Amino acid sequence: MKNLHRLGFPNELKTVKGRPTIYSPYQQLEMGLAVEMIELGLPPEKIVSLCRKNQMAIAAAGAFAARSLLEFKNGFQDGEGQNPRSYFILFDPNALADMKNNNFDVDMELFIYADEKTIAKHVVTNTTGGSSRLSAVNITSFLDLLAPTYAKYPGEFRRYLEAINEKSQEICDVELRKLEDGDS
Repeated sequence: MKNLHRLGFPNELKTVKGRPTIYSPYQQLEMGLAVEMIELGLPPEKIVSLCRKNQMAIAAAGAFAARSLLEFKNGFQDGEGQNPRSYFILFDPNALADMKNNNFDVDMELFIYADEKTIAKHVVTNTTGGSSRLSAVNITSFLDLLAPTYAKYPGEFRRYLEAINEKSQEICDVELRKLEDGDS
C-alpha cells in the first residue's frame, strides 16, 4: 500500500506520517481494485499507470455498482431472492503479464466494464484469438462486502454508496470532456 501511496495513488490521497490513512469511499474502490491487481503480481507502477489510463471504466463501473446497490436495502443479503445487478471490471491477464516485462502499450485497451447481461459476450469476444483468459472483478460485490464496516451507523452505507456514485460521475464527466476536447 505504501508503494502505491508514494506514487500518488489513489488520486487526492492525503497521508500524515505516523497516522492511519483515511480513504474516501471512491479511494476505497480504487484501492480494492489495486489490491486485486497486486494479487495478480503486478508491480505498483503498472497498477497506477493502468488505473489512471482507465479512470473512465473504473468510474463507470463504480457508479453503476453503487446505484445498483442503492436500489436494495440489504445488498446481496436481501433475502427476497432478488440481488442487485452486478457490474464488473474485466481485463486480460495476458496483457497484464506483458506489462510485467515492461512491454506496456499505453494505448492497449485492457479494461472493460460490463454488467451481468453483457459479460458473456465480452468473455467470448476477448478470449478469442490472442488471449485465452480474462480476469473479472465484481465491483458490485466488492462494494457490498464493505457494508458491515458501515453497519454501525444507520444510513452510513447509503451515504457511502452515494459518495461513490457522485465521485464516479464527476470523474466520468471530466473524462468525457477530455474526449470531446481531443485531450487524452
